[in-house]
Formats: sequence, C-alpha cells, structure tokens
Amino acid sequence: MAHIAFPLTRAVPKPVRPRDRLLNVVASICILSGAGLFFLARRALSEIAEGELALSSESALTNVAFTDSVVLRSRVGLWLVVVGAILAVAAAISHRFRRSA
Repeated sequence: MAHIAFPLTRAVPKPVRPRDRLLNVVASICILSGAGLFFLARRALSEIAEGELALSSESALTNVAFTDSVVLRSRVGLWLVVVGAILAVAAAISHRFRRSA
C-alpha cells in the first residue's frame, strides 16, 4: 500500500475581536438577568394567585396595580432574553463571516 502524506500545517484562525467578546458578554448578561427577572415575577404571580402574597393596608398601590407591575416585570424579563438571544446570534454570524473572510 502506498503511504499518503497529509500536510501538517494548518491555517491559523483569526482571533476573536474584542467587540465580539463584548457583544457576547452583553448578550449573556441580558439573557441571565432577563431569565432571573422573568422567573421572579412568575413566582410572585403564582403567590398572588394562590393568595400567599398580599399587600399591606399601608401600601400606596392597589392589588391590581401591584399585579400589573409584576406582569410588566415578567414581560421585560422575557424581552431581555429575546434581545440577548438576538445579540448572541448577531455576534456568532459576525464572527463566522470574519473567520471565513
């Protein structure tokens, strides 16, 4: 059998730009903080539904206003996750195009 020689040298990949790393960090922060905010708000909504969480009589908010603020926190958390995912995909696409160029 004939011996087939493969070249041992390989092209060195381009390093990741600091901008892409920063974009990944921002995306991670958005995803983690959004998920945390979403789950805390959902837990508060579950406690409200079960009657375990009630406002004190000294509170300036009504029960409806408090519930609306918790729902808003839940939506903001979900949007932070979506924005973080979009940023992560954009950074991956940018990095892929830079490496292939």
